[in-house]
Amino acid sequence: RMLTPAARFGLREALGQAYAGQLWLIDRSSGPQTAGQAALPAMRSKKTVEAVEPPAQAKVAKIESAKALTKPPHHDTKRQVTAPHPEAQWHHDTKRQVTAPHPEAQRKRCMDGALDCGMLHELMSEQWGQFQDSLDALTQEAAERQATFDTTMMNINDELTVVNDKKTRFMELLSSTISSINADTEEMNERDEQKRALTHEFDKASALYRSKISEVLLSRICAVQKVRNELMTRSALTPPASISDCDFSDWVSKTGECFSTPGKAITCDDNCPNRDPYKCGGRETMKRDVIVLPNENGMRCPTLERQRHCGQQRCPVDCAISVWSGWSKCSKGCEGGLQVRTRSVLTKPRFGGLGCDAVQEARPCNTGSCDHDCTLEDWGTWTPCSTACGGGMMARSRQVLVPIQGRGRCPKADAGERFEERHCNVHDCAGDEICVAQQDLVLLVDASGSLGRDGFHSLRSFAAALASKYVSRYFGQPAAQLAVALFGNGHLVSQPDGTTAITPAIAVQELTDNLDLVHKNILGLEWQNGFTNLAQGLALADTMLSQGGREHARSAILVLSDGKYSFRHQTAEKVQEVKDKNIELFMAPVTEVHGREIEDLKRWASFPWQTSFQQIPGLQALKHNANTFAQRLITQFCPNSFSLSLQRAQDEQKQYMLVRKGGWPNDSCATRSQTAKALALIDDCAVAARETRVQAFAFVTQEAQGTGCYLLQMQVSKEDWISATLNRTDVKCPHGAWEDNELADTYVLNPGIAL
Repeated sequence: RMLTPAARFGLREALGQAYAGQLWLIDRSSGPQTAGQAALPAMRSKKTVEAVEPPAQAKVAKIESAKALTKPPHHDTKRQVTAPHPEAQWHHDTKRQVTAPHPEAQRKRCMDGALDCGMLHELMSEQWGQFQDSLDALTQEAAERQATFDTTMMNINDELTVVNDKKTRFMELLSSTISSINADTEEMNERDEQKRALTHEFDKASALYRSKISEVLLSRICAVQKVRNELMTRSALTPPASISDCDFSDWVSKTGECFSTPGKAITCDDNCPNRDPYKCGGRETMKRDVIVLPNENGMRCPTLERQRHCGQQRCPVDCAISVWSGWSKCSKGCEGGLQVRTRSVLTKPRFGGLGCDAVQEARPCNTGSCDHDCTLEDWGTWTPCSTACGGGMMARSRQVLVPIQGRGRCPKADAGERFEERHCNVHDCAGDEICVAQQDLVLLVDASGSLGRDGFHSLRSFAAALASKYVSRYFGQPAAQLAVALFGNGHLVSQPDGTTAITPAIAVQELTDNLDLVHKNILGLEWQNGFTNLAQGLALADTMLSQGGREHARSAILVLSDGKYSFRHQTAEKVQEVKDKNIELFMAPVTEVHGREIEDLKRWASFPWQTSFQQIPGLQALKHNANTFAQRLITQFCPNSFSLSLQRAQDEQKQYMLVRKGGWPNDSCATRSQTAKALALIDDCAVAARETRVQAFAFVTQEAQGTGCYLLQMQVSKEDWISATLNRTDVKCPHGAWEDNELADTYVLNPGIAL
């Protein structure tokens, strides 16, 4: 009676299976059976009849069946057990009703079949990466906390030392401490002398070691690498792009423990100092990890483990102090006074022991200080517009110059008094924007297993469409250089020492201004079906920028991925390393998911993330709208992009256009004459050119002398105007050549308009 209907049904089903099993055993014990004579069909028939019978009849049949099973068998030796007649058996089986399994239950079964190995590999690498990230994060957190603790303790000890130095002024009131004060003073002098001597030796040794480190770094490493790279630029077999040097982390403790000779963990040794340094203290194992494996042309990895001495200091003796005295009288009646109390040092700290806590303590009294609001700095400069068109935002802020005092007030960082935003570039995008920025950009393309083959093909086509939006030369000046690297080929590589490392990313194309070659190489990319080794991809992009980047160009990395990554801790370290080199980092994940990984990519993108991060809503959307999303990335990530059609419309409206940036014609192409009156605007210079019936002018910006307008006697035909309108990559100077002048820009008037 206490059973629920569902539980009662389950119990009945289990009892029916038990009875059927007993019948099968009885049939087996009755004698040998031939093929087709089995008790299992009979059992199934019983269950089928039971299933179609009414509940009352099924219950009666089940009880009768149970009684028959419990009745003892008759031991009749004359009894012959015969197998059921085949026709009767067939007739009995025809009553059995066979029902197909329910689809919902069937689809939950785990069955052998074709697996997506790439997706499974990516999933396992994510799980492994999570454990590795947790270990790395905990190790780093422990190291940071230890460093913070050591720094805090050092600061506290320094503060305690300063306070201890002041104790003599207060202890003069107690005659019983005069002798102790004199002894302390004498010892302090000795210690100061020792400190000066040790400080002198330390400064001398530090200067020597710093000079040696600089010599090794600059002369033996950096200089050699630079010479090697310069030499290899002339090599057809081993160009710099094919060289991948070993990259490794800093030395860290392998276990974080110091062990004595018997193998016991120690932190100090009272036998130190000893004339023989090997007879005191212990040894600690240091290690460093390989981040990027060298190829056959790169610098080999150095030793990854070494031993160092540790615990070679005496065990500390902590300070012991007396109880506090009573509070003194308040020093002031208003505007904030002080009350002090003191205590004595009973045992001085030695050998790095905990320093003495404050021997003097003060507390405010008779407060009522004046209240002062904070003082803010002047407004900062406006940030660049977040997009080149379609409506972006610009922001500026004010920082706190003087903090508040007392009960003063200060606006929050996002308050109107300290933060302002305004709309910018609100005009609609024309859809034909191109990037003409002087930028060295590495396209990092994801080829991991989680993308799938079709997804990778969509991402590859999108990368090709995006690369076609960049221009290598415009208005006669160099513009963008592109490089291509492929990641997502992550696999584990066994090392000779038994450890494992991750395969490096693939360098597809070094930085070049041959953008047609870049487009061709992107379309030739192949799916790697590995896990997402984004850290190795960033390391390769960093190397490509350092080897082929231009001095005055902006360095940037654009990551095209499905929003996943492996080894979060390692990737975050490499991201910070890239940012420390002033390399812009753009993130364009192709995924519909909004989770922790997307938040990490936002945080890893360059500040502010609103201008360096753009999420594309899935591979299907990308496949059918590749050009739209490419246009969106150009307007957001390119620092200098504009629309060709919009520029042509503006030129037709103004009836003059820019044909050369950072240069003007030489004497063979045109003669120059400066206007008598200084003109501050380009439009004014164009008006002066029309009035003097010349077809070109140069506008010069001089920081010290202001602006200048130069009229140019240069022949410009209607064909020249149309040609320059269609192609402004490198407009030719009629009947001559251009001279470089970074302060001058050259414009031509529309010859179709009467002068």
